[in-house]
Amino acid sequence: MAVKKPTTMADDLAKLDGINESPNEDAYGGDKVTVPMGYYRLDKKELCGGGAFYPETMELYYRAASVEEVSNWSNMDDKNPQEVYDGVVGIVRSCVKGFPWKMIKEADRLKILMYVHEITFANTGNTMSVRCTCASCDTKYDKKILARDLCYKEIDKRLLDRVEPETGELLFQTKDFGEIRMAVPSLGSLRIVTDYMATRDKAWLKDHMMFFKIASFLILDHRVDGKKTMNTLYKDYSNWDIDKLGFMINLHRELSVGIEDVIPTTCPSCGEHNNVDIEGVFKGGMRNIFIKGVPDIYNRLL
Repeated sequence: MAVKKPTTMADDLAKLDGINESPNEDAYGGDKVTVPMGYYRLDKKELCGGGAFYPETMELYYRAASVEEVSNWSNMDDKNPQEVYDGVVGIVRSCVKGFPWKMIKEADRLKILMYVHEITFANTGNTMSVRCTCASCDTKYDKKILARDLCYKEIDKRLLDRVEPETGELLFQTKDFGEIRMAVPSLGSLRIVTDYMATRDKAWLKDHMMFFKIASFLILDHRVDGKKTMNTLYKDYSNWDIDKLGFMINLHRELSVGIEDVIPTTCPSCGEHNNVDIEGVFKGGMRNIFIKGVPDIYNRLL
């Protein structure tokens, strides 16, 4: 059972208050569109599921991060999940407009941060890259990592066909379990889950991690009473039989969208198309997106 307040999605759509609108170049192809001054439009087709998991009317705009915002980001301990979450929220709340930050999908946080990174350091040469070796001619070269190169794990079309375009939610009519309504986890739904987890001891958490993973897909509205919602979901979860539990686990796994660990690249010498692993680039932590490592210090000395 999913818990949702009886309000419409339109009730919570963000307004672009206090921002002057002006024609600006779109970040995709240079088409003239009306966007907030100093912002760029982010085509929702670039997001998970091709944007299917957002309301069809959703618009998203982003700008460069300020010195203060990058400074706040640099204080983050990227080995602390709560600080990482707070750091992501800080950038998204400040630099992204047009849609409530709590409704941004967790799977999209890296791509959105990379778009903000690119415009923040557009004139400084502060880029993220990965070292490549061509599988055909053995040429070694650096591939600049761009937000548009980040690819999502493929989602079965049979699941996408269940998406309701007005809300971005998924509605499943099942043979054995009735109607099941789900949504890809947002930053807001994850906050509800993590806040609830903080009230439980480690032993209990260890035995109930699957519940939390599934629960994040069943919170359809971040404006609900978090504790009450989680208690209701857990009560329902406790009454599932093995068959329904297995079904929900598999459904959760099929809907666990995320960024792939590889990006496409083309060898500058022979033109061979390759896929290069980027997992190591972000292994050092989310902090590296806006703060380059120690070698960059010495590269900039005279």
